[in-house]
Amino acid sequence: MLEFMSLVSPRPLSNPRSPRIRINVESQIDAHELNQLFIKVGKPVQDVAKLRCALEHSLFCVTARLITGRLLIGFARTTETGCLMQRF
Repeated sequence: MLEFMSLVSPRPLSNPRSPRIRINVESQIDAHELNQLFIKVGKPVQDVAKLRCALEHSLFCVTARLITGRLLIGFARTTETGCLMQRF
């Protein structure tokens, strides 16, 4: 499963006024910072302990941040169902 949210609307790459964004796979994401992103995109406030638990149980998390100031503007995470896991 993939969840994604972003504050930035897609713009043509040729637009010089487009924000410069860095996309990263991050192993440590601040739950409070993620909660602020949820609020900014119109999602309800989340319980920080539950957010931390969700982040800890994600296969990986991808963030989009403005290069200037490192503001979190997008987030995606993957989870697994166990169906695709190879067990040895």
